Amino acid sequence: MPTPNPATTDWVPLGPSAITSIADEMAYAENPNSVSIVSTVQGTPDTIITAPAITVDGATKIVVEYYCPLAASPNVVGKSMFADLWMDSGQIGRIGQIIASTAAVAASPFLLQREITPPTGTHTFSVRGWVDGGANATFYSGTGGLGTINPMFIRIRRVSPYTPPGANPVTYGTTLPASPVDGQETILVDSTTNPSYYWRLRYNAGSTGPKWEFIGGIPGAGNQITAQESITSGTFADLTTVGPSFTLPRAGDYLISWGAQIQASTAGTIGRMGLSFGGAAPAGSDVVYVFNNNTSQTEVGVSRSWRYLALAAGVVKAQYSGSAAGAAYFSNRWLNVTPIRIS
Repeated sequence: MPTPNPATTDWVPLGPSAITSIADEMAYAENPNSVSIVSTVQGTPDTIITAPAITVDGATKIVVEYYCPLAASPNVVGKSMFADLWMDSGQIGRIGQIIASTAAVAASPFLLQREITPPTGTHTFSVRGWVDGGANATFYSGTGGLGTINPMFIRIRRVSPYTPPGANPVTYGTTLPASPVDGQETILVDSTTNPSYYWRLRYNAGSTGPKWEFIGGIPGAGNQITAQESITSGTFADLTTVGPSFTLPRAGDYLISWGAQIQASTAGTIGRMGLSFGGAAPAGSDVVYVFNNNTSQTEVGVSRSWRYLALAAGVVKAQYSGSAAGAAYFSNRWLNVTPIRIS
């Protein structure tokens, strides 16, 4: 194996944004086999390694990184080995070169990268090599382990915008960013001075549903009502103190939890608590209830959590019903709302 000669290597340095702002890995591949470069034509180079295809939105910046434990030039003075980056069927630039400054082979490890914002669509990136004369060049690789070099690899990762020290890349406000990019984060609140909830969201451009995904924060809560109030009507309606209620700020998928202390006063009495969306009467799984089949009163604390998909923005409100057999009483009513994905 040739002796490394870093002085003759054309390096592509790693910049600050590559170190501080790389986010998510999108594709990765290894090649444990050494590759001999015989092509002398830039337009038809030899393929060294190819990454799995990726799909992008046209706004997301990526970094393509290539590592090789040892790359060797031809053994002819002044002749070079070139490593070029290709996207699909076209070259997008040279990322590495080693020149033989003497009759001996020049060799060195490679750690190269290119940041780029590819156009919308599915793309395949590869690293390809060629020589400008002389004997073949070689990209060495192995399986790793004791006394064996590691495999070469290619990696593609998303890159978030570089943020100077002390700056805050996460926006904060009562509305979502107008032109988000993949991976962007924001904190959505109902008030910037005295918020009752705050939801941290990340934009997923590849989502087939709502694209702002909840990654943390405090749920939105309806006004908790402790006072005991009653109803006898079998039709869902508001109690004297309406609610609890909460206004969904955006359409999307939500996890909603609610509950109360329900008392059915006499035998045959039933007390129901349900959720009304946009003024529609509660129904089905949106309802919890207590039924008294004894002669004395029955009082039970009930609650439910449910994942609601494709809700419209607007008011979600608890409503109640009883029965003609006797009054149903409700106290300690509560409602919590957590987003899953919103638009």
